[in-house]
Amino acid sequence: MMSRTKLFFFSSRTALAALFIILSYTAACGSLSRTAPIPGAEDPEVVASFGGELLTLNEFEANYAPHAGDSNESAADSLASHRDFLERYVDFRLKVLAAQDAGLNDRPDILDEIAAYRVRLARPFLMEKEVVDPLVRTLYERRMEMSDVSHILLVVAEDAPPEDTLAAYRGMQALRDSALAGADFGDLAARHSEDPSAKAPAGNRGARGRLGFFRGGDLVEPFESFTYEVPVGGLSPVFRTRFGYHMLRVHERKPTPADIRVAHLMIRPAGPPGDSTNALARVEALKQQLDEGAEFAELARAHSEDVASAGRGGDIGLIAYTGPIPEAFKEAAFALAEPGDVSDPVETQFGVHLIQLIERGALPSYEEAYEDLKTLAGQLPRMARAEEALARDIIRNRQGRVDTALALNAFAGISPDSILALPNGGLAATALADTFFALGDSTWTLGDLASAAGNLGSRGGRDTESTVRDLVSSFVKEAALNAESARLEERDGEFAKIMQEFRDGLMLFALMEDSVWTAADQDSAALRARYDMQPEAYQWPDRIRAISLQSTSDSLMQDAAARFDAGASIADIHALYASDSLYAMHADTTLIADSSGSVYDYILDLSEGERTEVLPLRNRRILLAHGGVEPARGKTFEEARTQIVSEHQQTLEKRLLARLRKRYAAHTFPDRLVHAFREKPPAMQPAEAPAAP
Repeated sequence: MMSRTKLFFFSSRTALAALFIILSYTAACGSLSRTAPIPGAEDPEVVASFGGELLTLNEFEANYAPHAGDSNESAADSLASHRDFLERYVDFRLKVLAAQDAGLNDRPDILDEIAAYRVRLARPFLMEKEVVDPLVRTLYERRMEMSDVSHILLVVAEDAPPEDTLAAYRGMQALRDSALAGADFGDLAARHSEDPSAKAPAGNRGARGRLGFFRGGDLVEPFESFTYEVPVGGLSPVFRTRFGYHMLRVHERKPTPADIRVAHLMIRPAGPPGDSTNALARVEALKQQLDEGAEFAELARAHSEDVASAGRGGDIGLIAYTGPIPEAFKEAAFALAEPGDVSDPVETQFGVHLIQLIERGALPSYEEAYEDLKTLAGQLPRMARAEEALARDIIRNRQGRVDTALALNAFAGISPDSILALPNGGLAATALADTFFALGDSTWTLGDLASAAGNLGSRGGRDTESTVRDLVSSFVKEAALNAESARLEERDGEFAKIMQEFRDGLMLFALMEDSVWTAADQDSAALRARYDMQPEAYQWPDRIRAISLQSTSDSLMQDAAARFDAGASIADIHALYASDSLYAMHADTTLIADSSGSVYDYILDLSEGERTEVLPLRNRRILLAHGGVEPARGKTFEEARTQIVSEHQQTLEKRLLARLRKRYAAHTFPDRLVHAFREKPPAMQPAEAPAAP
C-alpha cells in the first residue's frame, strides 16, 4: 500500500513544503477563553472548534495515529501527548485557513508546483497500488508454500505459424487424454517431453518430467499459477508459455521451510566411475573424528575436496529448499535439527558429504519481505503483463475506442525502419490530425502516435503491420495509464489526501515565509533591540582550535605527519608544500565546541599539541592538530545574528498564532481526549471481607 511506500519526488522547495506540515505541528500553542457561546461545547464528540469548523474525536484520532506510528501505538501514548498534539494540530489548521483566506491556494507559482508534483507522483502511485502491491502479495503468499510438480513440454516458438501451433496443441491434448486414461505421467514425459531434462538420468531434477518443489517467483506465468491452482494429485489443462505448450501434475504442496546456513565436507570418489567405496570410507573416518570432538571447520579446511568452500571451513552460506541442490543433500541438510548437528555420510553425483547445520533462519513477515519481493517482481515479465492488463481494464471501464485499422491504413507502404526513424513516422500531413484513440474526454491523433514511434526503438516488428500494431499497443497502454493517473485525485481517497497534505504544505510554507521568516530576518531594529536587551545571553563556550591540513595525496599527508612529529609547525609544513603544483595542500583552523558527528570529533580526545592519524575525508585526506583552547566569550551581534533571528521568528509565530486563534474563534476541549487515549482503568480491588461476628 502507498501508506507504507509513498513515493515522493522533491525539488528543494517542494521537499521543504511537504515536510512543513510536520514542522508546523511543533509550533507554540494555546487556547482562548470565551464568554460567547462556543461551537461544539455541548457535544462530547467535538475536541476543538475554529472558523466555523468542528474537529471531532474520530478526525483527531485519524490524524494523530500516523504521527504515533499506528492506531495501536497511538492508544499507548500518554494523555499529555494527545493533548499536546491537539493544540499543535489546531494551530496547523488555523494556518491553513489563513493561507486560503490570503489567496495563496490560487497563487500561480503554487498551482504550478502542485501540478508538477501531481504528475511526478500519480503514475508511480497508481502502479504501486494497482500493479506492484498485488504482485508482491501474491509472490509472498506463494513463497510461503511450495509445490512439487511434474510437467511435459512441447516446444512452439512464440511467432510460430498457426498450423505449427495447432499441431503442438493437439499433440499435448492427446498426451493429456492418455494421462487421464491412466498412462504413467513419467513414462509420457520421458517419451514425449521436449524439455531436455525429462531424459536426464534418475535422481536429476527434471528426470521423467519431475521438477520437484518450486515457490512463487521461481517459474514463468502461467506455469506458476497452475502449480498453486491445480489440486494435489490433479492434472492441469493444456496451457501455453513463451516456451510452448505444457501440462503439469501436482504431487505435493507444503509450507516452505526457512532457509538454512550449512557447511559441508566433501570427498570425491577415487575409484572407477560409480564406485564411491573409498570416498565413503574416508568420510566415515572423518565422522568418527567429529564424534570424538574434532572441529568441523578444521576438518573441512584440511580434507574437503570442494575447493570453493574448504577455505571457509566448508561454509556454503544460505540454501533454500527449492534451490538447485541435489535431492539427497537437501533432504539431509534440512533434516538437521539444531545448529552444530552433523549428518551421516550423504552421497550425491559430486561425491560423499558430511553436512553441518550452522543456523536456521526465519521466514520473513510480509513487511520484511516487501522490498526484496518488489525488486523480484520488477524483474519478472509478469510485471509488464500486469501493467498491460491494468491499461485494458481502464480502456474497457471508460469505454475507450482504438481505431487500429485507421493506423494500419495510414502507415501502409511505409517501411518499419522509416516509421521508427522519419519525422512523423513518414505519415502524410493530411493524416496527422485524424483521431485514432479516445478515452473519456481525451483524444489522441495519428500525429501523436507518429511522434511516439521513435520511443518504440528496436521493438518494431519484422514488417509494417506488426510494427504499427506494436506501436499502437505501446502508445495506447501509456496513454491510458497516464490518463488514469491524471484523474487519480478524483477516484482514490488516499492519493487525494496526499495531494491535500502537499497543497497545505506549500501554502503553509508561503504563509510562514511571508509572515514570519522573511519578516524576522528583515526586522533589523527588533533584532538589534533583542541583542542589546541581554547581550550576555549570547555566548561562545570554550572551543578547541582544530588546525587541519588536507590533500588528495596520502603519501604527502603521511610525510606531513612525520614532519609534525619531528617538531615542525603546521604553518611551516603548509608553507613547505604551498608551492607544490602537483598536490595542493590546504590549511585551515576550525573552532570545535562539542561533538558534531564529523571527522573533527577526533580532536576532542586530544591534548594541546597532539595530532590525529591521517584520516579519510570524502575524496581527500586530513590531519588534525590540537592548537589549544579558545576561551569562552560573548558573541558580537553579527556572530549571534542567526540565533537572534531564530528567536525572533518564534516570537512572531506565537503572535501570528494568537491572532489566528482570535480571528477564527479557536477553542479546544482537551479533557475529552480521555476517550481517544483509551487508557485501561486500574483493576478493581476486591472488597475486604467483613469481620466475623
